[in-house]
Amino acid sequence: MTLARSMAEVGGKLIEKDTKTHQVRKVTVDDETVAVRAAHREACQALAAK
Repeated sequence: MTLARSMAEVGGKLIEKDTKTHQVRKVTVDDETVAVRAAHREACQALAAK
């Protein structure tokens, strides 16, 4: 997984921004985490389609 952006709360709203050090990080995740992320993404896409 590549982490290149972060989220911050500003004035009660979430905004996307650079990481604190402006660096991209790669993180290794296990197969179960990959499956959970894929299922979550599919659920979000189905909800957005409604």
